[in-house]
Amino acid sequence: LSGNTTIKFKKEKERNITIKLGYANAKVYKSDNPEIEAPACYRSFGSTFPDVIPMDEGEGNWRLVRHVSFVDCPGHDIL
Repeated sequence: LSGNTTIKFKKEKERNITIKLGYANAKVYKSDNPEIEAPACYRSFGSTFPDVIPMDEGEGNWRLVRHVSFVDCPGHDIL
């Protein structure tokens, strides 16, 4: 959803586990075009995007509905 990986360090990538706390942010948008039905009316972008994004070919705008953060905690692999 965010386009970011929470596994960033060399040892984490080698072992495919989380050693240090990782996080990623994402924004969830909904189209303001009433002709586009769910689930196609939803899309996610990274947290650096503005709250309103023009859609391709002038079909309307993507409007922000949620800004979420995902946290990857170390040690969950032993649960």
